[in-house]
Amino acid sequence: MLSPFESQYVFRRLLDSMARPGKINELRQHISCKGNFPEEHLAVMAVAGTLLDSEVTFAPLGDKMKELAPHISLMTESRVAEPEEADFLLSDGLYPATEISCAKRGTLLFPEGGATIILEVEELLADGMDVDTYVVVEGPGVPEKRGFAICGLFPENLALVQEANEEFPLGVDVILVSRSNRVTCLPRSVRFESLSASYGRCRA
Repeated sequence: MLSPFESQYVFRRLLDSMARPGKINELRQHISCKGNFPEEHLAVMAVAGTLLDSEVTFAPLGDKMKELAPHISLMTESRVAEPEEADFLLSDGLYPATEISCAKRGTLLFPEGGATIILEVEELLADGMDVDTYVVVEGPGVPEKRGFAICGLFPENLALVQEANEEFPLGVDVILVSRSNRVTCLPRSVRFESLSASYGRCRA
């Protein structure tokens, strides 16, 4: 469980990443979220522990997130829901998360009702092309353009996000969390292009 200090720290890093899309923030030195789960999931558990509570729901996608779901519910008191009803969708990056296509996108009156997608990937890097996916972001909070690299992401997952965000301000927000305890965000307000190579392992 996160201490209040740790939760505030993670929340500030998430706010900074949302305000500066594509900027990678480090979490590794400031979280010690302990529980009966593999330590490689420390960062995604810390993000879940910061954002989820008893008033929101989440949908675990893929076997890895379904294994973590009981720990997330115990830590946050959040309930599991179907993907089309959940406030948060949590997925392993390599899982083909077709459920993104049915995630809540909000309404014109309440666009903030759109879901948040949390994708756990192997690694996030500020630069480098010899990786699974390289993303170029532009829009609010980005000076001209900003790029970053991802290891451990099923290529079509970002394409599904782009489709979900075609009718801004409706859409979904994305939080990418790495097993190396890094985080970056793609809010629905930005446009991005993803350049994908083969996937499944980090080569850089």
